[in-house]
Amino acid sequence: MNPTREEALFVCDLFFLAMAHQRVGEAELARRYHSQAVSWMADHCPADKQLLRLRAETEALLGVSTSPNRSQSASHTAKEAP
Repeated sequence: MNPTREEALFVCDLFFLAMAHQRVGEAELARRYHSQAVSWMADHCPADKQLLRLRAETEALLGVSTSPNRSQSASHTAKEAP
């Protein structure tokens, strides 16, 4: 199932909200946003490369590891970084 542009932006927002709340010390709220994003991804686009990279970044900041391809996504992201 291909998500609409609005749906894809929504899940990105959830990951960014998770990271923002983690940075200001609201870990529980950050984990809730992360959980919602992960759940949405599982149902709609579990293999989307951009979302997997964003998910890996979020999980690194939150200190959680729920992504099955986390190490692959993280190493791919590290290779792309300047």
